[in-house]
Amino acid sequence: MTTAGIQDNYHQLFTSNLTLKKRKNDMAELILTAEEKAAELWSDLDDVTLGKLVKKKIALLTNASEQLDRVTSLSAAMVLCCTAAATNANEISFELDGLTQEGRDFGNWRVVAMKIER
Repeated sequence: MTTAGIQDNYHQLFTSNLTLKKRKNDMAELILTAEEKAAELWSDLDDVTLGKLVKKKIALLTNASEQLDRVTSLSAAMVLCCTAAATNANEISFELDGLTQEGRDFGNWRVVAMKIER
């Protein structure tokens, strides 16, 4: 079976209507249908193929993360511009002193958005 076929089986298996049954210790028991049990999964792949599949998924996730970062930055810029426009201002600025994130020091910043005429 191809890597794409494995991915499809994996997707179908984990997006189908799974039956969960409560046990006495509050842990759920996964009850699979015969078709779900017979499906080839990533765990059925040889190490080389699995490695290739994992690398492909990492690349996909990295790309999605980079796109999300760009969307977040553009969204922040749009909020600044729209905030200025809503108050009939041509410019808006903020100063951030001692900016940190998760313990990392990024220093002092001035963020400026200016309207331009074209």
